Amino acid sequence: MEELLRRHPNLKLSDFDYITFHQPSGYMPLKVCKSLAQPNIEIGCDPEVRDRLRITQDDIERKIKPWFTVLETGNTYAASTPIAIANILDHAKPGERILATSYGSGAYTIATWLRVEDAIRDRARSVSTVEEYFAHRKEIDFKTYLAYYEERIRPPRKRLAYPRIVGEVEPTGIESVDTLVCVGCQRVYYPVRNKCLEYDCKGPLEKITFPKKAKLKKLRELPPRQQRYFDSNILREGGIFIVDASPHELRPGMELELVIRRLDYEGSEGLIMYGPCYRPQFRYH
Repeated sequence: MEELLRRHPNLKLSDFDYITFHQPSGYMPLKVCKSLAQPNIEIGCDPEVRDRLRITQDDIERKIKPWFTVLETGNTYAASTPIAIANILDHAKPGERILATSYGSGAYTIATWLRVEDAIRDRARSVSTVEEYFAHRKEIDFKTYLAYYEERIRPPRKRLAYPRIVGEVEPTGIESVDTLVCVGCQRVYYPVRNKCLEYDCKGPLEKITFPKKAKLKKLRELPPRQQRYFDSNILREGGIFIVDASPHELRPGMELELVIRRLDYEGSEGLIMYGPCYRPQFRYH
C-alpha cells in the first residue's frame, strides 16, 4: 500500500470506496485497521506517505468490515481476496474505487487498485451473488472436517471414501465443456491435453462432452464400491457425478449446472484430478 501511494502522490487510502485485506482470520485484517488508524503510524519510511496511509474509524466500519467474508467461509487462503472482491462487486457502482491488498506468511504481497466501470451494470446478476453462495453452502460437522484434514496431511496419504451420487442428464443449452478420460490409466483431464501424464500409458484418450446446463433424467443405483470410490468408466458410460445435494433432494427434470470439482487424487503426493460435476442450479441468468 505504501508503494501504491508513492506511485500516486495525490492518492490517500481514505479515497477508496471499498478496502479489503487478506483474510486468514477476522483478527488479521482488524489488526491492520488498528495499525492504520493510529495517530502515529509505525510503518513506512516516508512521512508524507504515512499520512496518506491513515484511515478513520468511520472508514473501518463502512469500507472494510462489511467485506469480512472470512467470518462466513473460514480461512480460504489465497482465495480470500478474490472472494472479498467479488462480494464488493456485487454492491459496487460505476466510478467507485476498490483497494485490495493480498499477502501471505512471508510470501509476495501486492496492493491492487480497481476502478468500477459502467459495464458492471450489464454483468450484475449474471451469476449468483457471494451472499447467495453463502446461503447455499452445505455445512459439515467437525468430525467430517477432521477426516478431510487428516487425509491431506498424514503420510502416507490415504484415500478418503465418501458416497457419490451418479445420474444421467439431457442438455438444455448449446454450451458445453470437453474433458478427456484416459482409458489406459483411468485419469481424467480438464482442461483437455494431447497426451496422458503417465509416461508409459498407452491410452487411448477419449473425449467426452458435457453440457453446461442440463436436466436430470434419473439417478443411477451403484454397487457399494462404485459409490465410495471414483470410477472414470461412469463418465465414459454416460453418467455424471452430482455434488452439493443429497439424493432425497434430487428429482427427474431438475435443472442442473456444470461445475469443476476434485474427482479424485492418486499417489503419495496426491495428484489431484479435476473434472466436471453437476449441482442443482441456483444461478441467475
